[in-house]
Amino acid sequence: MENKDLQKLARSLRFTQICCMISSLLTGALIVALVVVFMQAKPVLAFVDTLGPAVDNVSKIDVQAANNALRIFNQEAVNIDWKQVSTTVNTLDVKAINQAVNDLDVVELNQKLAAIDVDELNKSLENLNAAAESLKKLSVLFGR
Repeated sequence: MENKDLQKLARSLRFTQICCMISSLLTGALIVALVVVFMQAKPVLAFVDTLGPAVDNVSKIDVQAANNALRIFNQEAVNIDWKQVSTTVNTLDVKAINQAVNDLDVVELNQKLAAIDVDELNKSLENLNAAAESLKKLSVLFGR
């Protein structure tokens, strides 16, 4: 009788070992799948992080003011001569505009902007503001 019980116990142990192996393999496969999914989702998470400032800006929009502006635009859009606007846009010489933009010498423009003495310009503006203030005071005195 003892021999039969040992055989049953050995079969039961073998079945438990097989179940544990299958469970371990499934757990390992699940871990590998989660790592793969996480690696694929990493760029998406980085993109979501970059959306934070945009979401903040959108949340600051005054919807009431935007709706009022759209209402005013809709009222004024009725008065626009769309045919004339279309004709004007069609007469634009886009090639000439593109050529003018391409002909801009950005390097030379940057050099000229870099050559401006900002401190001297600020002093000149301060002097101009002081002179304007003096003229304003004089106009108030003579305006009485």
